[in-house]
Amino acid sequence: MRKKYIILLIILFQSIVYCNSNKLINLGLHSMKKDESAIGAEIMGGFDYVLNNDNFNTYVMYFKVYENPENSYGVEYIKNYDALKFFLSKKIEEYYSREYIPLKNGEKFLYGKLVWDNLKFKNSTKLELYYINKDDIEIKKVYFFDKVIPSSLYDKFDYFEEEGYYPISTINEEFTIFTENKIIHKKSPYLLSYEKKFVEKIFKLFKDKIPKEYFEYREKGEFVTQFEKEQDKNNEKRKKLETKIENIQIN
Repeated sequence: MRKKYIILLIILFQSIVYCNSNKLINLGLHSMKKDESAIGAEIMGGFDYVLNNDNFNTYVMYFKVYENPENSYGVEYIKNYDALKFFLSKKIEEYYSREYIPLKNGEKFLYGKLVWDNLKFKNSTKLELYYINKDDIEIKKVYFFDKVIPSSLYDKFDYFEEEGYYPISTINEEFTIFTENKIIHKKSPYLLSYEKKFVEKIFKLFKDKIPKEYFEYREKGEFVTQFEKEQDKNNEKRKKLETKIENIQIN
């Protein structure tokens, strides 16, 4: 009887290890440092990040497009604490406010922010759009929608336990997405397939409120430079994982 009990424990342990291993797929990220000082300097392109953090059931997506890819300077942090401090403070909104795209009506569009929290907003979604008006004053336009963003679009975001960063060059569109347990900061060409699907669905839902110039600039920048292909050795590795990730069933 005791022998059978031990065998059952071994089987149970192996099944737990196997389940957890599904959440440890190698996404090709550099590990965040714990003891080294952060570089903390602006560099061309910057880093993309995937970070673990408890965001208290609030979901947020920042989105921005640049008039010129060369303007998309990033902030480089290699220490987990400093990266989180940046994303969880007003610095993230200052970061998104630095550049603008000119609009045909004379205004300047800074960035967009989508917030959805089924508890706080009672199954509605809030869209905030930030502009500089013709009088050079920053303004915010807020819209509420009775549109629920289905969890099936973002349930894989929290499934993986990896966190880290990788360097990139200049790309003209970027996103910062806060899910329940993750902060994902990426330039558009490096979104994984399920992340890209989520972004495209969001734009489809709210396209009539976002300035049409945003999408015009977006189309101009949908490319990856040869420099970027050479620098990002892990990009192809990440792409190969997409099929495997897409087939994972989230319970």
